[in-house]
Amino acid sequence: MQGYNFTEHVRVVLMRSREAAAGLGHQYVAPEHLLLALSRSTEGVAVAVLSQLGIESANVEREVIERLPQSKAVATGPDLPWTSSAKKILELAMAAARDLNHSYIGTEHILLALINEGTSIAAQALATLGVTAEGARRQTLLLLNQDPDRQASAAEHRHFLGDIGPTTHRLARLLHSVAEATTPAAFFARLVQIDGGAHHLLTLLSVDVAALEWEIAQREWIGGSIIDLLSAANAEKRSLRDPAIGTQHVLLAYLALSPAHGYRALSERGVTHASVRALAEKIFG
Repeated sequence: MQGYNFTEHVRVVLMRSREAAAGLGHQYVAPEHLLLALSRSTEGVAVAVLSQLGIESANVEREVIERLPQSKAVATGPDLPWTSSAKKILELAMAAARDLNHSYIGTEHILLALINEGTSIAAQALATLGVTAEGARRQTLLLLNQDPDRQASAAEHRHFLGDIGPTTHRLARLLHSVAEATTPAAFFARLVQIDGGAHHLLTLLSVDVAALEWEIAQREWIGGSIIDLLSAANAEKRSLRDPAIGTQHVLLAYLALSPAHGYRALSERGVTHASVRALAEKIFG
């Protein structure tokens, strides 16, 4: 959608919204089917937001079903058409992503769109349950490890996001779609497993990358946010005069922040900022 990519969770929700419509005997896909699919999900930011707001799937389903008109129609197949209001939800989701300075459309943006639309059965059901746009937005930002009281401007994000290499940028989008994986430590733990500069450098330094990933995910502590880590990676990129941020720059940033935050998994393996930088300059320079 005009440069915005759907996360995998959104693709699943879109598919299951058709299934929800078919299960109700409807010959169309409307916002209420999107909400049913969202509430029945077990993964994604939207369902985590609803959970944090104390909203149970069964209650969402009850509120939606009670508002549905009686229908004796039989769904005609998997390719049910989208109503104009459902298409509007996708447009509003893009607007919600833009408002949060996100470069993707996740389930959280679909949820915000359903609330903001205001007139559909889905919007009425959410309003009855006490879900507000402000409450959902705040919980979304908290789950994504962002300050709900201070959103970075698009210019601040572009300061480094425009220079992120494709491997790193794909992972950033992926992790932003999974609320529990949006801490810097979780980001880095996943990053080192990707076939990129960081993985290559660690392998050359005789580090067992799989064991490192597990250890970081299990016991590593880090303050700040992914934005802080990527900002530091951007500084490493500039220092090395490289054209784009790669996983090797995130590795260097992680090491540079280590003294302040007490990271142990790398230092215990003898991996230092100086040793990685020297190797990076030799290999990538």
